[in-house]
Amino acid sequence: MVDTKPSVIESKIISHIEYLKARKLKHWSILVYMSAILHFFEMNDVMLNTLKIKRFLPPDEGHYNQDRPYSITEIQQILDKCDIRSRVIILLMASTGMRVGALSGLRLSK
Repeated sequence: MVDTKPSVIESKIISHIEYLKARKLKHWSILVYMSAILHFFEMNDVMLNTLKIKRFLPPDEGHYNQDRPYSITEIQQILDKCDIRSRVIILLMASTGMRVGALSGLRLSK
């Protein structure tokens, strides 16, 4: 396979990407498969057009695309409805970026 022309190898990789897309694999899964293949050819000094190959990947539809930080007005609306203890927790989380799960590990010490 290493002795094959790079254009033939590229077309086979692209057809493999199309096969993985037909199996409903997502962008990052296909990228993992592809990185191993591209690494193999790189280690064997076969120069491939990776930009061309990567254009056949499906778009990244990550589940974090809709995530965003709370706006100041949204935080203020939350704080308006909180008691002092909850207010401290909300302000701590908003100012540090701390996750809810990390709160239980906090301890007050002298």
